[in-house]
This record gives sequence, structure tokens and C-alpha cells, in this order.
Amino acid sequence: MRKIIYTVFTASLLLAGCVSTATDQQPVVRQKEQIESASPKINRQPSMELVQSVEGEEEVVTMDLVIGHNSLYSMYIDAERYQLDEEDKKDVLSPVVSVPDGYPEVKMEILYIEERNPDRVKNDFEKEYDFSLEEEQVTEPVNSISLHGTSGTTPDSVVVTIYLLDAFGGTLLIKETYFLEAQEGHGARFEQILKTLELNE
Repeated sequence: MRKIIYTVFTASLLLAGCVSTATDQQPVVRQKEQIESASPKINRQPSMELVQSVEGEEEVVTMDLVIGHNSLYSMYIDAERYQLDEEDKKDVLSPVVSVPDGYPEVKMEILYIEERNPDRVKNDFEKEYDFSLEEEQVTEPVNSISLHGTSGTTPDSVVVTIYLLDAFGGTLLIKETYFLEAQEGHGARFEQILKTLELNE
């Protein structure tokens, strides 16, 4: 009789353990489903052909769709020339082929700043550079506040262009950095890429 009781008691414990484990796992599954359903749907083609003018010549380029950090935006890039990487919650677009030694870095950085509008964010750049930045409201390549400046007039002078977009109750900050000699090359291509940028509402 005791053996039967012990056997039934042990089986009950094992059954309770299985039910408990299954119950603990359910919230994880639901949480994953909620995250996936919260991601915005991006209804854009995976690639497109773009005619762009670079250094006085027109060229047809196949552009590939890329999706930004946290799926906040999407845009098309020339994957043969540029790569998009995520670094410390920001996206960094940089050339596949490194720039020559002795020249400033070439890159485009895209960062979302929560709960701060473009007017507040632009004040952060007043002391960041030792050269002045000219402010302008622009509609191209993106509708935004634009800050632009250069460190000099020599080929290796640093060129900085910043776009501040009002987005999702905060600011989407786009910062282009290149050297003066590359203004008609990388600079022009950066502008063409930004013309394809769309916020994922």
C-alpha cells in the first residue's frame, strides 16, 4: 500500500513540474510575438536603379534597400561602394574601399535622439567644431534643419554636413563627414542616398 502511495505521489510531482515549466515558458513566447508584431512593415522593393550625376558624369547604379537601427527608417545604398554597420545604437555608412592615408575619415552617421527636437539638438554642435556651421532649412535631400561647414580650402579640409529631422517625437540626426576633394564624389553620393530615405511610420 505504501509503495502505491509513494508511486502516485512521485508521479504527481513530476506532472506538476512539467505543467509549471510549460507555464513559465508561455510569457516568453508571447513577448517575442509582441515584439515581432510591433515592428513596422516596410513596403519597399529590395533594390532599385538610380541615375545619378557624380563629378559631372551620369551613371546608372543599382541600389539595395537597407533598414536602419530599430527599423526607424529605410534607404537605398550602393552596396558596391558603401557598407552600413551599427555602432553604439547608431548606423554608420562608410566606403568599402578605405580613403588614402592622410585624409580625413569619410562616413555618414545616423542616430535617433529621443525626446529632443531639432532646435534643441542643433545647440550641441556650437562648440563641437573649431569652424562655423551655417544653418539652413532645407527640403532636399531631406526635409530638415541643415548645418554645413568646412575647416578650410585645401583638398584635405574636413567637410561636415548635418541634417536634423523631426521624427517620432525626437530627432533623427544625420551627419556626413568627408574631405573637400571628395565633395563631388562621396558628398554627391551621400546626397543621392539620403534622397531615398523614408521614415517608417
